[in-house]
Amino acid sequence: MRQLQRQRRDDVGYVKVTVLLLLDKDRSPASVAEDLGLDQATVYRYAAAFAALGLDKYLYHEQPGYWGLLTSA
Repeated sequence: MRQLQRQRRDDVGYVKVTVLLLLDKDRSPASVAEDLGLDQATVYRYAAAFAALGLDKYLYHEQPGYWGLLTSA
């Protein structure tokens, strides 16, 4: 996991891997959320997604962007 964290240093997945590493070290979700500047609900959501999807799908699973009312111009 540490190697994966280093590989994703400039990637969106860095925070997701870091959350898992901190939780694995028995850090509380509140502490992880505070240290990483996340909502506590986000920490729980990341942990649940990892448990449900496994590592590969967890890191691949991203929220799709919302284009809203943007025009093609």
